Amino acid sequence: DTTGYANPAQVGRLFKALRAEVGARAGGAHFHNTRGQGLANVVAALEVGVDTFDASQGGLGGCPYAPGATGNIVTEDLV
Repeated sequence: DTTGYANPAQVGRLFKALRAEVGARAGGAHFHNTRGQGLANVVAALEVGVDTFDASQGGLGGCPYAPGATGNIVTEDLV
């Protein structure tokens, strides 16, 4: 979710479909918290079997390809 615009319903549908196609090889998730949905998206991904997530200490970072995007979800909140 490079720009942080995904919502939990979209995340659930995406990973459910992806896992149906490729199984556990579907990989992990990378969420930003641009609209305050980062942790809710983690919960949606967990519910369909995703267990690996990118996060950053203090929410630092951003994305050079998406100006204005916030950093990844905050590690301190995730754990």
